[in-house]
Parts: sequence; structure tokens; C-alpha cells
Amino acid sequence: MLVVLLSIPLLVVLPTRLPGQRTIWFGWPGAPWVYDFLALLGLAAVGLAMFYVSAVPDWAALRARGVRGPLLDRAASWVGGMKQWRVTRTAFTPLGAFYLAMYVFAGMLIATDFSMALVPGWIDAIYPAQFSITGLQAGVATLIVALGLYRRFGYADYIKLDQFWGLAKLLLALSLLWFYFWWSAFILFWYGRKPNEIQLLQLIMFGPYAIPFLLAFLCNFVLPLLILMWNPIRKSIRGPIVVSCIVLFGNFMNNVRLFVGPWSLVEHGGELVEVIPPFKWPDFADLLIIPGFIGGAVFFYLVALRLVPRLNLWEMKEGLLYRTARKYLLGQVVVIGKPE
Repeated sequence: MLVVLLSIPLLVVLPTRLPGQRTIWFGWPGAPWVYDFLALLGLAAVGLAMFYVSAVPDWAALRARGVRGPLLDRAASWVGGMKQWRVTRTAFTPLGAFYLAMYVFAGMLIATDFSMALVPGWIDAIYPAQFSITGLQAGVATLIVALGLYRRFGYADYIKLDQFWGLAKLLLALSLLWFYFWWSAFILFWYGRKPNEIQLLQLIMFGPYAIPFLLAFLCNFVLPLLILMWNPIRKSIRGPIVVSCIVLFGNFMNNVRLFVGPWSLVEHGGELVEVIPPFKWPDFADLLIIPGFIGGAVFFYLVALRLVPRLNLWEMKEGLLYRTARKYLLGQVVVIGKPE
């Protein structure tokens, strides 16, 4: 919901069609403002639906312990029957698939309307997918940092090495995908050598935004690869947390070059002039957005904690039921069974 609220002022200042600007809308009424907002709103709605389905069993458990509240009363009919559990688990499959589809769709609209459409000659079918992969990488990094904070402040008995180890492998894979999608798009412009494509590379990679690009390349691909490729670091708690902080900084630098650079062209009528616009330094209001966004995320998180437990109780208990320790050779290994 925070992203939906923050998108409103961005949509208000999104420029209309500029000279030479290509869009994906073909003059649809209300485009791009209405459809971008509806896509983000739909993504938030599906996320809230998943939140609700996941919270109902915990609400029922709290209500059985005597806790009362408007949302807890809605779970009064939940008794934990086989049919109710089957419906709950079944609902996650279509909701999860639809959430992923909505995420990719909303990311495509944001990447095209707020970045690519503002640069004449920027025609790239790979860039929206690259933007989605970058967002997934930042999401996994944020989750690792959040788990580290949870573990630091009293939940070390619930958050073990396994969570960090599994997420570190996923983070490494997404870092490799970041390079793959970037290279697939870059190589087309590098060998195409059209005038607008050369100017585009100068704008977002080799010109005034060369330093943000190099930092993004270093922090989103090079450093995660060089650090997480080592098993002792990947199979640890502190290593993935440090790499996640690096990835988040690189993701911020990557968005600076991909969005600030194209928006600087609006002041020049949307044309890629012979002299590329200089680096757009943030003003005081821009700097306030960073702590404001973090504070808004913390606020919504604290509001959510008034509605649900800090950890999903029924999923953790179910996970423990599927785990057991077995002897293998000279040691003990954890065996995880599938519910199917």
C-alpha cells in the first residue's frame, strides 16, 4: 500500500506525450496514469488477499485463547477442519501465481512509462524483465536483512541458519540473472550503433551516470558473485546479511541511473540532444524521501503487527512437523518431507 500511495504524486507529474516519444498505449484514454495506478492497486489487493488467507488460522488460534478484536471475530468459524486447511493451502497457489503475474505486469508499466518512454529511441523488450529481476533481487535482500534484525532482537530460537543459507543461494542466482538480462539488452545497443542508441548508452551508462552504473554493476553482480560463491560465506548468517546490504545500495544506484537520467530529458522537451544533460543532483526534498520511505515502511509494518503475530505460527508449526533428524554416515542430517 505504501508504494500505491507514493505513486500518486509521481503519476501526477508524469509528463504527457513528448515529441518523438514512443509509448505502449496507442492513445488509450487515461493512459498511462489510470492503468499504472490500477496495476499497482491490483498488486496491493492481491498481496492483502494473501495476507488475509495466511492470517486466518493465527487469528482463530488467538481467538481461542480469549483475545478479541474485529478481525479475530471474522475467524470465529475457523475450527481447523480438513476442508478448511485444504481450502487455505489451495488458495495460496492461484493467489501466489496471480501475485507474481501482477508484479511483473506492474513492473513492466513502471519501467516503460517512468523510464523507457521518456527517452526517444529507447526500444528494449528486455528492460522490463530486467527491472522485475532487479526488484526480486532487492526483495530477497530486504528479507535477509529483516531476518537478521529479527534474529538480533529476540527471535534467534526461531530463525536459524537454514533460512539465511537458502535465501543466500536464491540471492546468488538472482545476481547472475541481473547480469544476464543486463548483458542481453546492452549487447544489442552496443552492436546496433544507431545514433539514438549511442546517446542512450551515454545517458544511462557511460556519461553523467557512469558512476551510479559502475556502483550498480559492482554491487548487484560482481560483489555478490565473488562473496557468495564461497560455501563458508554462503552457509552463514553474517555473510548473506552483508551481501544484502551491498545489493540494496546497488539497487538504489541502479534506479538512480535508470530513472533520474531519463527524467532529466523532460526539461529538454524529451529530446536526446547532442550534449547529454548533466548529472541531476538531489535537492533537499529528494533526500527527505529516503528516510521518509523507510519510515513509512516501518509504520505499515508496525500497523500489521497489531493485526497478526510477528511470525506466522501455523506455517512454522507445520514446517516443524515435516522435519526430522536422521543419522547419515557419522553425522546427523535434517530430513524434510513434502506434504503431498
